[in-house]
Parts: sequence; C-alpha cells; structure tokens
Amino acid sequence: MIHFDLKLDTRLYDAARAAAVAAAGDVGRLRRSLAEVVEVEDVFHAQRPLIGEQLDDWFDLQAMASGADFWAKQAVLRGHIEQHLAPSAAAVLPFTPDLPGEQSWGLTVHLVPGLAHCYGPREGVQVFALRAGADPAEALLFLIHVYYHELAALFYTPASRRAASSQANAELLRHWLLLLIQNEGLANHVVLPQLLQLRARGCRFTYFTYAGLVEDRTATARAMTVCRETLALLSERTFPTLHPHVFAILKNPGMPVINLIGIHLAEAIARRFGEATLLAVADREPQEFFRLYAATSDPLCPELFGPAGEAAAAFGLHPGDLIVAGRRS
Repeated sequence: MIHFDLKLDTRLYDAARAAAVAAAGDVGRLRRSLAEVVEVEDVFHAQRPLIGEQLDDWFDLQAMASGADFWAKQAVLRGHIEQHLAPSAAAVLPFTPDLPGEQSWGLTVHLVPGLAHCYGPREGVQVFALRAGADPAEALLFLIHVYYHELAALFYTPASRRAASSQANAELLRHWLLLLIQNEGLANHVVLPQLLQLRARGCRFTYFTYAGLVEDRTATARAMTVCRETLALLSERTFPTLHPHVFAILKNPGMPVINLIGIHLAEAIARRFGEATLLAVADREPQEFFRLYAATSDPLCPELFGPAGEAAAAFGLHPGDLIVAGRRS
C-alpha cells in the first residue's frame, strides 16, 4: 500500500507575482528580478545555466508584466489545483501496483507562473508550470499524469533503475527508451477518458500538446515506424553517433513518438487482456509491455515490429515472441 504525501508549494508563485508587481510593466526589470530568483532558488539548480541563457524562452515575460488579465487567469489555475489537490492525489493510486507492506512517497509540487516547461529537478520534487491561457481542468489532469511518472520510480526493477540513472551504452539507452514508452502509456491511461472528454469539448491544449493525435491511426503508425527504424539502428557501434539525436527524434513535438506509441500499446493491452494485466507491468522489465502488445493481434503490430517481425530484437523480444502471438505479417 502506498501513502502518497503530496504537498503544494506556492512560494515561487508568490515571488514571481511580487516581482511582476514591483516591475510595474517594465519587462527588463521583471527579467532581472526573475533571473535573481532562478539564481538563488534550489529547485532551479539542475536547469539554471539553460534558464539563465534563455530566460525569455522559459518565462512568458511580456504576459507576466502586462498586468491584471494574465494574473487573474494564473490565480484561477492556482485556485483550481489547490481546491482539487487531495482528490487529484487519490485519483492516481488505483492505477499503481500493490506493494508489500506500507510505503510512503512524498512529492512537493512548486507552482511557477508563466513558466514554459514542467520538469523534476530531483526525486520527489516537481516544478509545475502554470501556462498562460491553460484550461484549469487540463492543468489538473496533467498534474495527475505527472504524479504517475513520479510514482513509477517506486516500481522500477534493478535493471530499470540502472537505465534511468545512466544511459552510458546502447543497451542502457534502449532499456531507458522502452521504459519511457511504457511509462507514457501507463501515465496516459490514468487520465485518458478525461483527456478525450476535454478534446471533445474543444479544449485548447497547452500541456497535452499531442492530444489531437491520440487515436489517429496514421500518426500512430508513422510514430511506430520512426521508433522501429531508430531502435533498429542503435548498437554499441552506432551509439556514440546516435545517442545525441535519439531523444530529439523520439520526443519531437511535431511527431510525439514516445507518447503516441505508449498510449496505443497501453490501450491495446487493456482492451485485449484487461486493465489489471496492463497495470501489472509497472514493476516488471519494460520488454514485458512490448511482449504483451505483440500478443494482442493489434493491426498496427507490423508497423512497430516490422512486417515479418524482423525488428523484434530492437524491442528486447525474440522473433518467437511474435510467432507465438500469431505473427503480424
């Protein structure tokens, strides 16, 4: 059983708000004030050099300095998260595997207004961007999605922990990429019904930027092909050359490969074998996630594994895994 100790820290929100008020519409003054905040606040440590060089890309300075309308919307986002914080924490727990005994997991979420990127500077801490113009319901849903990603580390196998901490060779990188795809599938499964409801009512997504491509067969097939071709190229020989480019390829905003594949595989597994079977993969090696998908007889299997299953090894599988599942060619 997991006790999820969730805390919301609004200190950075208040500091940014005070800086904007003191700047009185002067963008340059606000820029200098936020640069000082980034310099002294520990949660920015991991990204400090990058943020310092690209402050205008990380913060929506013009909107923050412009006054009442921006801050009124930020207050709505903050209030919605504060109001629904306890239910949001409870929402993710039914999707986690059972653990022996009782375990506590703490997460502190720092709300930062006008920030462009959400990230975790270290285990148990999330810097959560309150994006200008975001729908409060989408922001809360994305936060629940983030909870699952944070909790997922509790279930990692020793091999997954090694891959998460260092991708120093081709096999570690391959394991890590498979784990990322699995985690995206599981984290999105937690929120997918609500995400599709938001899409149906015309939500303008600022967090789930891939929402418009979910369940798009053409886009998903293309993502699978890109993933298959990329992983098939990955070897110890190609690792030095390919390593710097893999994440840019698979996390391209224009073709969100990891997101689309993870979502499609997770939903195919849940439909074929039930939600309990899907959720149980969280504390196994990620290759099991792909092995289960291979057994679903999903029509898109050839796009991921190749028409004759020739790319099985790229996903940690043997050709026999696909043959036993009933070949996808």
